Amino acid sequence: MMLTLGKAALETGKTKTTIAHAIKRGRLSASIDDKGQYQIDPAELFRVYPTIPSKLDAEIVDSTATVHRELELVREQLEREREINRRLFDQLDNANDERRRLTLILEHLQEPKQKSDASELWKKVFKR
Repeated sequence: MMLTLGKAALETGKTKTTIAHAIKRGRLSASIDDKGQYQIDPAELFRVYPTIPSKLDAEIVDSTATVHRELELVREQLEREREINRRLFDQLDNANDERRRLTLILEHLQEPKQKSDASELWKKVFKR
């Protein structure tokens, strides 16, 4: 589909005069139809003048940048959560080690003892 001078101007953000001068100087090739209007191939037009981004393109770029930033924030939060989990597992391991150590100490203290001198003293005092 060929473009008229007006449509070419809209696509590039240039004026019709600017595009017409480029055609006259040979910088941009175009043909003339039977109505006397320029017919410009879009590929030729965009070779010389890049297309202007549409509002939709700008919104897509903005939303893409927003998504990338949100993804970066989620990754940072995930890394923080992983670090917290590592610390909690370390604390749990330390607590388990401490519990085992204290259990061993208590088991050692609770071994059956021989009668103490105090119990013998009480028996003598109360003659039982």
